Formats: sequence, C-alpha cells, structure tokens
Amino acid sequence: MLQSESGPHCAVTYDSFAAHIQLEPEKVYIDSALSERHALREKEVREEIARRLGCVCGNFPRDEFERLVQKMAERQVRDERRLVW
Repeated sequence: MLQSESGPHCAVTYDSFAAHIQLEPEKVYIDSALSERHALREKEVREEIARRLGCVCGNFPRDEFERLVQKMAERQVRDERRLVW
C-alpha cells in the first residue's frame, strides 16, 4: 500500500471529506411530505409541552414562555429523529 505524509493514499481524512459536503439548509429535507410530517410533529410537541407547562409557568411573560416551549419542543423532536434515523 502506498503511503503519503498523512497516511495511505486510499484513505480520506474527515476534514477533507467534510469540506466537500456543503448542505444548504433548505435542501436538507428534499421530500416535502417528510418536511410536512416533521413540522406537524413539532407543532404537536409544542402544543403538548405548552399545555403541561401552562399551569406551572403561569407567571412567565408570554414571549419567555414561548421561547421555553420552542426550545423544549426542538430538543424533543431532534432527539426523536435521532432514535429513528
């Protein structure tokens, strides 16, 4: 096997491979049906979290409550996707 300074010629370092992959955010979900399912699931999760936290966080300002719910929903949906993918 031929060697170079950085290792075998057949190997590709992670950095050089990652540099060639440039995903644009709008192209991550090419399948519109999949994108719609993800958006629907995130909406469901947001509503459920808001319902459960509503009585506990009743004294939060509306915008702060919405940010909290959004952050929690994003994390839950992201973790659910990791389990599926």
